[in-house]
Amino acid sequence: MWITLALAFITGALAFYTARLWKATKTMVDSADATSQRQSNEMQASIAEAAHSTSALEKIAKVTLDNANLMKGVMHQQMRAYIAIKIGTAIHQDKKLKFAANQVLVNSGYTPARNVSYSTKAAILTIENISPQDLVISVNGEILTNNTGLAPRQQFSIQGVVENRFLDAEVAEIMNGDKKRPFIWGAVTYDDVFGGHCVSNFCLHYRFYLGLDDKYHVAGYFHSSHNDGT
Repeated sequence: MWITLALAFITGALAFYTARLWKATKTMVDSADATSQRQSNEMQASIAEAAHSTSALEKIAKVTLDNANLMKGVMHQQMRAYIAIKIGTAIHQDKKLKFAANQVLVNSGYTPARNVSYSTKAAILTIENISPQDLVISVNGEILTNNTGLAPRQQFSIQGVVENRFLDAEVAEIMNGDKKRPFIWGAVTYDDVFGGHCVSNFCLHYRFYLGLDDKYHVAGYFHSSHNDGT
């Protein structure tokens, strides 16, 4: 009987410890599952955050590139060469000279102009009958290739001479300028340091007047069309 009781006690103890071992094992499994799920969730959250960071970096990179392109365009417009045409002066016909006009090209930009070339024409035109077609110069066929550079604030002169000579009575009428005047027009082409190619058309006219010193002086004007300096 004592042996039987001992075996029953031992069997009960084994059952008790087996149950505790199963519970501990289950707790470990549940804990492992929870840890695995938590790690999986954390990994997914980390991946999502990394994807969000990547997307944000891509947006920042795009904005930076857009700003760089914008600044490049702004710098080009602000810093490139700008060749302007000054009115200059004119010469009236006498025994030795023909009607002619002299202009000044000046680089008013902040960087040099390259391959500065130009073409000019001069003629006595009737003011009321001038059409835009009268002032056209083909920069491809008639441009004078100068291949020079023009530094910022540097300038040089160009000239246009009227081909014909006129009778004295006509000279007086032209100098008065009410109906006919000396006109000079043309085109200036140049390249800037940013790779741009620019064309400036110009057209000016002049009249002469007798000053208090009994000498003739010149007044120059920009024509209402064909002045589109770029």
